[in-house]
Amino acid sequence: MISKKKSGKRQAANNFIFDNCQYLPQHGQETMSAVGSSSRAIRQQRKQLVVVGKTKTSPTPPSTQKTNKPKRPRSQSKSKRRKYFICKGNNSILIMRSFKTRSGWSPAKGPEEADFIWSQYSKKVFFDFSHTRSKPRSINHLTGNACLVTKNGLYNSLRKYHEKNSTDLWRSVPVTFHLKSGVDNAEKQRFLKAAATDHTSTTDSVENTTPSPKYWIVKPASATNRGVGIRVYDNVEEVFKLVNKHSVSKQEHQEENENENDKEKTTTTTTDGQTKDKKLTKKKKTKGHREWVIQRYIHNPLLYKGRKFDIRVFVLLVTRSNGKRTECYVFNDGYLRTSSKKFTLDPNKLSDLMMHLTNDGIQCKGGADQYGKHEEGNKLSYETFDTYLTKTSPEKRGAMTNTILPRIKELVHESIDATHHNLNSKNRSHCFELLGYDFMVDDELKTYLIEINSNPCLEDWSCPLLRDMLPVLLDKVLTKVTGTASASTTSTHRLEKNDREREALAQKARAKYTVMDANVAREFELVGKWVSIV
Repeated sequence: MISKKKSGKRQAANNFIFDNCQYLPQHGQETMSAVGSSSRAIRQQRKQLVVVGKTKTSPTPPSTQKTNKPKRPRSQSKSKRRKYFICKGNNSILIMRSFKTRSGWSPAKGPEEADFIWSQYSKKVFFDFSHTRSKPRSINHLTGNACLVTKNGLYNSLRKYHEKNSTDLWRSVPVTFHLKSGVDNAEKQRFLKAAATDHTSTTDSVENTTPSPKYWIVKPASATNRGVGIRVYDNVEEVFKLVNKHSVSKQEHQEENENENDKEKTTTTTTDGQTKDKKLTKKKKTKGHREWVIQRYIHNPLLYKGRKFDIRVFVLLVTRSNGKRTECYVFNDGYLRTSSKKFTLDPNKLSDLMMHLTNDGIQCKGGADQYGKHEEGNKLSYETFDTYLTKTSPEKRGAMTNTILPRIKELVHESIDATHHNLNSKNRSHCFELLGYDFMVDDELKTYLIEINSNPCLEDWSCPLLRDMLPVLLDKVLTKVTGTASASTTSTHRLEKNDREREALAQKARAKYTVMDANVAREFELVGKWVSIV
């Protein structure tokens, strides 16, 4: 027996159908008789009944209705992702890891389809790719950077800058000259005059008044790094012997040009049986370096435990405002590169580059018994060096923070002020460059700019100091350039969980603070802005 409650619901459903449905003629009495059969039949019939112009469905409460939003086409969502292309070399794996922590980026198959290109050296083909305001292409080099990153370009730029401003160039760099093989010009005469003048000076100690010897350090003017081709001499004759070693006379120069234009013809047979002449260009024979930079050797360098060192500082240049504005930033943390042997001015040991040069390329040649013997990877933090100065020379307490680093920022600003009008001459936007500045300090705390590298070493295998610092450095570079922040505080978060050593390294890299001050985060600090006048 059906209860009154169920019977009332059934009657209400029947009334709803009779009052609201208009049946088509072909349904007739068959549909009407099926309505009163049972509640199950009514529910089934309710789904089958056809209303004029639409299918009748049972109403659902507003709170439970689902709205089907149109999905974005898959191709449209992929087109908005930007692509990066990282050339191999100089720890490119670390750069790719840093990109993997950023949303909206995916690797490109080739540089022509990439929105971001990173390479060790500047290549003209990258700048020939299409570049528009709606689809910019970021490249990690600036055109015209030879005035800054080559030894002769930097010297000539700074010399013109100081002559224009009537300031002393030798406060910024050691006494320097640019000589060419077999060329007798005004620069050569200046060098001979400086070499003939007695610039020897006595030491600060009253007891020791022995004059310091006058040495010259000779470097190839361009296209070299890692200490290649550098020599130290104590007399002018040896200097000119090296400089003029590859000099070329006018007749030899003409013959060389003829050889470059001379091409051999070889006959080849095509698939059609026709002969075709193919031109082969003779390879140009390299005759060594013909331009050299000669610097007065700093005879009184500031030492760390009796050994020489230099300071590596990272500088970032970024173009903004359609390439018309150049911004310069200095990374507020760096490191010292130390030599493996005790320093001495003994003229019999001038050929020992392990003592006189601090480049990694030179120090690594000393073998496992020398490289890393005193400091791991021959690297030293700012904090360790400042602590050493405080213990050994209380009068130099805090010199790294209060004297050396502020002077370094002044020299960085000066170098960009002298060269900004030659950098990025075509005003290309979204270009940047990470530079490695090298500085030396004498025992009077005078800081000198030695050289600037367009491809600073980013390898972190040598010591924990670099493994801690470089992931943060690259993360800050990509954030500053791409405008997309990393989703993780470290670029090594995708390492395998079972690799305990790397996981411990990732934990260290999460502490993005300088070793000088735990309250100051590692960051790029703005040094200056320059606007090009077209």
